[in-house]
Amino acid sequence: MAAGIGFFMTMMIGAADKISERGVWNIFAIWVSATAGGASGVFINSFRKGMEMERRPLEHKE
Repeated sequence: MAAGIGFFMTMMIGAADKISERGVWNIFAIWVSATAGGASGVFINSFRKGMEMERRPLEHKE
């Protein structure tokens, strides 16, 4: 999850050259508010389920 946030922040910094500074901060504010609203919790849960689904076939192959 921390790596995903770092990647997102890198993308935001890279986009700052193309998008006006005000636009970048508007996107960032929306992302922060969505995270505070529990979007990160939903993402983490779905990510864990996805990881579990990926592990099971590997275990069966062994």
